[in-house]
Amino acid sequence: MQSLEGWPAYALLFLAAAIEYVFPPFPGDAAVLLGVFLAVWRGWNCAAVFVSTLLGAVFGAAATWQIGRWLGGLEEKDFPAGSLIARVRPSREGFHRFTALVAKYGPAVIAVNRFFPGLRAFFILAAGMARIPFGKTIFYASVSAFAWNSVLFLAGRALGDNWDVLHAFFRTYTFVAVGAVCVIIAVFVVVVLVRRTNTRDGN
Repeated sequence: MQSLEGWPAYALLFLAAAIEYVFPPFPGDAAVLLGVFLAVWRGWNCAAVFVSTLLGAVFGAAATWQIGRWLGGLEEKDFPAGSLIARVRPSREGFHRFTALVAKYGPAVIAVNRFFPGLRAFFILAAGMARIPFGKTIFYASVSAFAWNSVLFLAGRALGDNWDVLHAFFRTYTFVAVGAVCVIIAVFVVVVLVRRTNTRDGN
């Protein structure tokens, strides 16, 4: 990508930021990070890199929300008992508990979703399934993308003209962020299970 110049490069950055939402295994953040590095230290247009990655993230969030909305709609339909969808989807009671939880905490999570690489797509997907309003989702996703891009540019400037250092820093951050979320989820599950056990014992 370093050999590209002008709008083709910014279009690729847009696509990288968007695809990473729809297909999380895609290394979109690495491409965006490289774009930031090239903007800060190699003369690329900083505004163009910032805006293209911001719009790509918002577009990807919008598409992911639509997918979540479609998946959530499947829960309201009746399927034959032996069908694949009927076997793999959660119970309606469990789904309603999940969507109620997302509706309660979703906006706050969406506002910081960009800071959790590898997991951010699932937050937006859950927002669609819980039918958090599209406008509200995109607003908070835009705020998150703006804040994340700002942090990347500041980090790119602060860590100096060294791509390896910037990339290593980002990989370490990703590992810590994902690990922290997994720990929080594990603690939450344990607390819920303990409460249910205590409730049953009390009855």
